[in-house]
Amino acid sequence: MEIKNVILYCRVSTEEQEKGSSLNWQEDYLRRYCEMKHYNVVAVYKEDKSAKSGFKKRTEFQALMKFCKAHKHEIDYVLVYRWDRYSRNLKEALINLDYFEKLGIEVNSVEQNIDFNASDYITMLSLYISMAQSEDTKISRRTKEGIHASLEKGKCTYKAPRGYINRQIDDEHKYVEIDKEKAPIIREMFAEVAKGVYTPCYIQKLFARRGHYIHKNSFLKMLRNRFYVGEIYVPEYKDQKIGVIPAHYVKGLHEPLIDRDTFEKVQSIVDKKYRPKLTKRTHPDVFLRQYLRCPQCGATMTGSASTGNGGKYYYYHCSKDAKHLRCRADKANDDFARYLSALIPNYAIISLYREVIRDIQGESRIVSRSQIAKVEEEILQHEARLTAATNKFLDDKIDADTYNEVKQRVLAEKQACLTKLDMLKNPQCADFEPQIKYAMSLINNLSHVIKEGRLDAKRELIGVMFPEKFDFDGKSYRTNSYNKVLDLIYLQTNELRGQKKRDSSDFSEKSLQVPPQGLEPWTPTLRVSCSTN
Repeated sequence: MEIKNVILYCRVSTEEQEKGSSLNWQEDYLRRYCEMKHYNVVAVYKEDKSAKSGFKKRTEFQALMKFCKAHKHEIDYVLVYRWDRYSRNLKEALINLDYFEKLGIEVNSVEQNIDFNASDYITMLSLYISMAQSEDTKISRRTKEGIHASLEKGKCTYKAPRGYINRQIDDEHKYVEIDKEKAPIIREMFAEVAKGVYTPCYIQKLFARRGHYIHKNSFLKMLRNRFYVGEIYVPEYKDQKIGVIPAHYVKGLHEPLIDRDTFEKVQSIVDKKYRPKLTKRTHPDVFLRQYLRCPQCGATMTGSASTGNGGKYYYYHCSKDAKHLRCRADKANDDFARYLSALIPNYAIISLYREVIRDIQGESRIVSRSQIAKVEEEILQHEARLTAATNKFLDDKIDADTYNEVKQRVLAEKQACLTKLDMLKNPQCADFEPQIKYAMSLINNLSHVIKEGRLDAKRELIGVMFPEKFDFDGKSYRTNSYNKVLDLIYLQTNELRGQKKRDSSDFSEKSLQVPPQGLEPWTPTLRVSCSTN
């Protein structure tokens, strides 16, 4: 008896695998069948792939076909458990079967075995594969109907965009919630674009430098995504009975991440209805221009862009003659950050400064409390006068004209007191602590502000610290003019002048002084002016 050589092919889709179907079970079943028939199993190919992907996208089946072609005179059968394991597309199946027929190899199913010598074999084959194809079509239609119905209700049926997280309780209960870690970054990106200061592409680069990289095309697509304002996109849907339902948006069940005003401002910028233009003066890559002085001629240095293979590169150069000095702006900016990082805060003076401000603030609050008590007493007096005038009018001791005149005057004086009381209870600068904390953070992180801060923050900081231009020779910075407050809040400033560190004894007297006014804390959106009068 001649022994037949066979190859076993097992397949499950990811969904079937999750529901308990097993590649190993199929293999065991096929092997038992081969033992019963005394077949010799040459190879086993197992694949976790949907039949919808077709033969070309099934890597293991492609390997099986190559093996059969290389050993076409050695293989007799390719066996599968059922025909739906082989294919769920009748047209593709017939073409593929023709490939094996030319090799002299028979493909068959163990459970749904077909006698290819029978006259009606094509009918049975078509029946088995068509049933699987019909089942796939029904499942696909039901899936599309379910997705469309969910979208119409405002549910997110796909992977949520950046700033959100998909959550699932079970197969029927899925929802989307805001990602507390990434959402603030997304809000900041939208806010920066909405300001209209920088182009969206430049803002994408700024955030990439901070470690929040998003590809340019993905960034622009994100800015247009209405999911962030609480809307769900429902694509066009073709229904057999009612026809085509056009694509539209519905109110989503998820929480909006961006307010509508900000989103619409962003759309006008992305659509180029308003296009910010970066000039040399406002371009963040050359923020040191007009602060640098040419080491050869003393002229003010400027900045410009040069186009290379990787895009635009910015350079600082002398405004009179570029040959005097020309250097990469990114390197010069990093060198300037390192230049400022040499300043070490004088924590003793900073602590003393903080305590002095707190004392002033405390005295101001004591004065305010006494003033509040005085104004409240005046209000009670006005109320008493109004009551007395009303009693006299009721007792016919004064006429109506006199009563109305007194009433209007007393009410006006009372209203003035109420306004004054409200101002005393709600001063503009009731608490200096947030500003003090920000100032301390600024003093401790000068280099970080220069690297990552906003353009206006950098320019204001440099303007406060250096009233005049400083020298830069392409490698190091030096200045002989800087705000003398720096001598008080930092342990040494010699390196600003390009000198070595001084002895610690040089600071013995200055360490007891209180820094005068001049270095104001900066906040990104609001400058607060406080008074303790």
